Amino acid sequence: MVTSDDVRRVGLALPRTYESFTGGRSKLKVRQIVYVGFSRDELQMGFGYPKDARDGLVEADPETFFLPRPSDLRYQCETTRADRGTRSGRRSARLSKPRGRACEAGNGASKPSK
Repeated sequence: MVTSDDVRRVGLALPRTYESFTGGRSKLKVRQIVYVGFSRDELQMGFGYPKDARDGLVEADPETFFLPRPSDLRYQCETTRADRGTRSGRRSARLSKPRGRACEAGNGASKPSK
């Protein structure tokens, strides 16, 4: 299982990355670009991801990934449950190349249908 501390450790090791807090949420940024954002309870994580590929990601693993809330659909981001990720394998989020603004995870994000 990947924890928010694991993601922070990898993210903060990247050049020019720093952590900020907005509204009780932790975010990893490069300059003004947020590329990872955590929910207040750190159980959900939004991350930069190409808009045109996110439907395929959700379809491939709907238990792990779900679409961001409707107001964040305009951004290149995706949302996941942090407790579903693994340290290796297909569920790992690649943080080496930030791609756009991260979602506001955990604040009314769309939930997958069960």
